[in-house]
Amino acid sequence: MNTRQDTVKGVVEGPPQKVNQMKYWLEKTGSPQSRIDRAVFTNEKNITKYTYDSFRIKR
Repeated sequence: MNTRQDTVKGVVEGPPQKVNQMKYWLEKTGSPQSRIDRAVFTNEKNITKYTYDSFRIKR
C-alpha cells in the first residue's frame, strides 16, 4: 500500500527462503519506477497457517 509519506507498506507470507528472497528484492531492486532509500521490516514472526491466499495492490 502506498502511504501519504511516499512510502510503501505491505505484508509478506511464505516459506522463510521465499520471504528472504522477497525482502532482498524489495531492498535492492523493487518495481521499475521505484526509488529505494531504505527498507524496514517489522513484526517478523513464524506462522503455522497463511492468512492470505492471493495478491492485490491497495492504493
